[in-house]
Amino acid sequence: SAGHGRLFAVAIIASVAVGCARAAPDCGAQETRDLVLKIVTEEIEAAETVLAGLNALLPGLVEVDSPGSAAPLSLSSLRTTSFDREVGKYTCAAELDFVVHGERASVPITYTSELVEDGESKFYATVYGL
Repeated sequence: SAGHGRLFAVAIIASVAVGCARAAPDCGAQETRDLVLKIVTEEIEAAETVLAGLNALLPGLVEVDSPGSAAPLSLSSLRTTSFDREVGKYTCAAELDFVVHGERASVPITYTSELVEDGESKFYATVYGL
């Protein structure tokens, strides 16, 4: 189907106390999980805004839940799929868990965690599969 070929990546930078570390926070680190969920939440909010706009232009075209109606998101089955020691980059996989119409659901996502090379204590996360 047409949806299977699409791959979306969204990235954001966050500060973290990595000091002189040579690796970003790992896949299961709290700061990594928090950043991944922040990215997902921002993407959902952006999509809701677009859908609401479409619905205003073409009433009935899409079903739009009320803003802010999204259930809490969580990550489960976190896995480190690779670690590049040379650059300190983790590649990760997880299930994004949520509730839709009262039913629990999940979708697989992948994400990376890597250091920003500007010498500051920051890391960069990219989420794929949204």
